[in-house]
Amino acid sequence: MAKRSEKETPCFATTSMGERGQVVIPKEIRELLGLKVGDRFIVLATHKHGLGLIPMDQAHQFMAKLKQQMEDIIN
Repeated sequence: MAKRSEKETPCFATTSMGERGQVVIPKEIRELLGLKVGDRFIVLATHKHGLGLIPMDQAHQFMAKLKQQMEDIIN
């Protein structure tokens, strides 16, 4: 699959939950995001808005940027 630019339309797919609560991320989305076996995620959920997955490496990068911005504001 060709790499998409970040400005392109999001990729949509469907999936279902199995008996043990496992959800498979469709292949085209795994490829788009570069996900691989063993990747870890933060799971976000609200009753009104559903759920989302954030790859752990992306969460670390976000938190590092947020921390730097907060330090810049405070200092």
